[in-house]
Amino acid sequence: MKEVDISVIMSVFNEKEEWLRQSIESILNQTFRNFEFIIINDNPQRNINSKILSEYKDRDKRIETIMNSENIGLTKSLNVGLKLAKGDYVARMDGDDISLPDRFKNQLKEFELDDRLVVLGTQGKYIFEDQRTNLLMEKPVSNAGINWVLAAEGSPIIHSSAMFRRVDKNGKSIFYNEEFRKKQDFELWSRLVRQGFVKNLDFIGILYRIHKNQTVKSYDIKDYLLSSKVLAGNLEYIYRVSAFDAKKWADSLNSTHYKKDNLKICVYLILPFLSGKAKNQCENKDELDNLKKYVAFTYGKFTLRSIKAKMFNVAFKSWIYVFKHDLFYSFLFILQKIKSNISYHYSDKK
Repeated sequence: MKEVDISVIMSVFNEKEEWLRQSIESILNQTFRNFEFIIINDNPQRNINSKILSEYKDRDKRIETIMNSENIGLTKSLNVGLKLAKGDYVARMDGDDISLPDRFKNQLKEFELDDRLVVLGTQGKYIFEDQRTNLLMEKPVSNAGINWVLAAEGSPIIHSSAMFRRVDKNGKSIFYNEEFRKKQDFELWSRLVRQGFVKNLDFIGILYRIHKNQTVKSYDIKDYLLSSKVLAGNLEYIYRVSAFDAKKWADSLNSTHYKKDNLKICVYLILPFLSGKAKNQCENKDELDNLKKYVAFTYGKFTLRSIKAKMFNVAFKSWIYVFKHDLFYSFLFILQKIKSNISYHYSDKK
C-alpha cells in the first residue's frame, strides 16, 4: 500500500468549536482509512483554533496542521495544503460541514473504475442550526447536467464534497487560481473539465451547514469580471458558442444579479439556445431527464428574479419554460430558496 491514497485539505477560520469538532471527527471516522488530513489555520489570532487542532493532531497521526502567519484567505490557504499533499487524490472539506462515513470509500471506488474521471462530487443535505437535515442539496449526475451548470450557472459540485486527482494529465500538480478570492472551485472545475470527466455520485456524502451568522460573499467588479471570463470560456468549450457571443452572453447571465434589463435577453434568447444545444448532447433518456431538472432550476431562478424586478412578462415566459422542462424540480428549487434563504447554485458560504 502506498503511503497515502488521499490528501484531505481543510482551511479553518472562525467556525464554532462544536462544528469544527464535528467536521474533523467526520473525516477521522471515514470507513476508508488510508489518508492524510492537512488542516490550515487561517485565523492565527483565534486561540480556540490552535487548541482544537493541537488536540486532534496529538490524537491522530494522520493529521498535519499548518499555522498561517496571517489571514491569507481560502484560496491561498488551500494551495498551502496542496503543496504539501502526497496522495493521488485530494479531498476537500470545510470546517463546519460533515462528511458521511462512506464518502471517501465510494469516491475512491469510482475513480478506480474510470481513469478519465478528474473531479468527483456527491449529493448533499443542508444542515440547519436546529440540526434538521431534511432538505436535499441536489447536484447533476449526468454529463449533460454538469455541462449545463458550468455554462449557464456556476459550480456543479458542492465544494466540500469534491475529490480530484492531485496531478493533471500532463503530470503537473493541480492548484487553485489565486486570482479568484471567490468562486475558486468554479474556476478549477472549469479548467479540469477540459482534461476529463467531471461528475457527481448519486449518493449523499456531505451535510452542508447553513446558519444565520454565516458570511455571505459580496462580489466586487474584479470578481464579476473573472467569473464572466470563466463562464464565457465554458460557453465556447461546451456549446461551441463564438468567442464574441460567449463574452456578451456570459456578461448577461452574470449581470442579472445587478442589471435587471438583461433578464429579458437571457430568458428569450440565451437560455432557450443553450438548452437546445444541451439536449442534443444527451445520449439517452436518463441523461435528458437529469438535464431537464437543472434547466428547470435555472428558469425557476430567472422567474423569481423577474418577479423581484417587476418584469412580469419575462417571469411568465420563464415560467412557461419551467413548465416545459420539469415543473416538480422547479418547485423544489423554490422550496430550497425559501427554506434555506440562499441561491441554489450561486451560494457559497465560505
